[in-house]
Amino acid sequence: MDIKFLPTPPTDNLYKFMAIFGAWALLILAGFMMGIGYLGFKSRQEMQQTVAYYRTTGTIRDIQDRLAAIQAGRPKDAIVSWAPLHDGSDAEKAFLQNALKSNQAYLARHHDDLDRHDVWTFWQIFSATDGLFFILVLGGVGIFCFIFGFLRWRHIQHISNAILHGELAFQEMANQKLQLELEAMTPPPSQPPHPTPIPDTSPS
Repeated sequence: MDIKFLPTPPTDNLYKFMAIFGAWALLILAGFMMGIGYLGFKSRQEMQQTVAYYRTTGTIRDIQDRLAAIQAGRPKDAIVSWAPLHDGSDAEKAFLQNALKSNQAYLARHHDDLDRHDVWTFWQIFSATDGLFFILVLGGVGIFCFIFGFLRWRHIQHISNAILHGELAFQEMANQKLQLELEAMTPPPSQPPHPTPIPDTSPS
């Protein structure tokens, strides 16, 4: 049993084929654009994750420098601006140590984010193969074929409908003429003979 995944292209009308081809090209183009939009979203997401990863790395380095300065007895050095305390107290050290653990846990969870280059690799291949040029060509061909083919197909379809209507009308007139000729050739039905009157033989 043959399974057809794509419709059979029409061969009775070139303009119909062009219109259907243009419609399929536009559908494929829409799918490409949706895919590119999704890849763009994933690319921005990966970029944000990478920036967050390196920002967290910098935050950890700042916290470690501040804790080292406090440990060395230099409470005025390497101050972390976003910390609520800057006095080198135990409260500040406890806050910074908690923040350090939290940021290190974040790096441990998102360490694999640095190895995700699928979207970037796709964009490199897409750019190297002039993918945008082919998409523009596909869109232009699809729009031209769909509009031109549809307009010409509709014009020819009107003519075909008029011809078909005329043929049907001619056929109906021919059938009526044939019916009249058959009726003219058919003899009228014969009349039954009149009954012969029986003479009256009863006595007067």
